[in-house]
Amino acid sequence: MFGAIAAWAYLRIVPLFAGTLGAGLADFAVTFAIWLVAERLHISPVLGIVTFGMIVSQRRPIDQPARDRLQGAAVWSAAVLVLNVIAFALMGLQSRDVLVGLPAEQRWPAIGFAAVVLATVLITRVAWVFLVRFIEGAIAKRYAPSWLPKPPPWNASMILSWSGMRGLLTLATAFALPQSVPGRDLIVLAAFGVVIGTLVLQGLTLGPLIRRLDLGADTGLADEIAPARKRLIDAGLAVLPARAGEAADALRFRHGAAGKVTAEAEDPQATSEFDVLHLEMIACQRVTLHAMRDQGEVAEDVYRRLQEELDWAEVDARAFGDNILTAT
Repeated sequence: MFGAIAAWAYLRIVPLFAGTLGAGLADFAVTFAIWLVAERLHISPVLGIVTFGMIVSQRRPIDQPARDRLQGAAVWSAAVLVLNVIAFALMGLQSRDVLVGLPAEQRWPAIGFAAVVLATVLITRVAWVFLVRFIEGAIAKRYAPSWLPKPPPWNASMILSWSGMRGLLTLATAFALPQSVPGRDLIVLAAFGVVIGTLVLQGLTLGPLIRRLDLGADTGLADEIAPARKRLIDAGLAVLPARAGEAADALRFRHGAAGKVTAEAEDPQATSEFDVLHLEMIACQRVTLHAMRDQGEVAEDVYRRLQEELDWAEVDARAFGDNILTAT
């Protein structure tokens, strides 16, 4: 309830910061304020933040400036990386203090307890995923309701059950426990063991497991994107019949090429013929811009403005997958 109230208030205040650097600062300030207030009220800060985030992500105003969204995504990506590093460092230091503070005869039992918790988490997830698959299969086989999708193949269920890596939320939940909670040290140690164990064990073996089980390419997302993107392209083209001129013709060609890719390519967001030519132009423009800067023909601020313009154009022209930052 607290997170929902905070989201309601935030959605009515955030338009005041639209188009300013204060929009990003407001996101940070409100997020940390919710955590601090929740602690003061003795309610779960984690549940408050999660509820707030879910509601805000669904109810953001449709007229939110595009630059705010792009800026926010970039800022929060960096913030999540930094917070993860800080959280792991704090939990690692705290886990070390827990082990050092234990009597020598209790250290290995504590490590064993964390290992048992890790094994329980792994086994429980595998058992739960296959139990749900069995129940879905039984219902689908006997009643075949139209609303229930067919259960996934066993190899997909195995991969799903092995994809239960834990991260910052587990650490934050354990770290938020008051010092007075009985057994807090063991809980913190167990949480850290689960996070490290799942990230190392499952994270390092998930790729080989996927290749071993030969799951094949996942086309589900592309199958959903294709008709949705085609509908958006048609909605944009519907504006053009009443317009004439070179600009309208260029837009018809560009979106027509994108519509052709959506209908025919395996990746509905792949580069079209228009995009390929546009990328070649941008590459040539970059060479020219750098030469102008090196020869002193443009000032540094002019260079950076034009470079940003080319960056946005390149991001727009590239396929969606080419713009995703990978972990390695």
